[in-house]
Amino acid sequence: MIYASVNGHEETVKLLLATKAKVNAQDKRGSTALIHAVVKGHVAVVKVLLAARVNVVAQANGGVTAFMLAAMLGEDKLVELLLEKGAEINMQEDAGLTALMLSAHEHHTVSAR
Repeated sequence: MIYASVNGHEETVKLLLATKAKVNAQDKRGSTALIHAVVKGHVAVVKVLLAARVNVVAQANGGVTAFMLAAMLGEDKLVELLLEKGAEINMQEDAGLTALMLSAHEHHTVSAR
């Protein structure tokens, strides 16, 4: 699931979900398929994972979430999608930073609004 998500293979992700693959599995850094898809900007894969009721608030090592990363990267469409599915805007990563703080730090003002 993670490999397919990293590489933007939407159809493979759908096939894996149909075979009951673990949508919330984490790699050795704690990152999920959703986190990887967000980092790579694969909107279609993110939509498929969200439709499969992936854990939107799963935290990787360091406490970062897919929402925090989308905000930090200025991925406004992904920020919107994640918020619609229950991302927690005030969650903090291990250093106490929120998505808004990470977004502002990277000078992504649209995400920070």
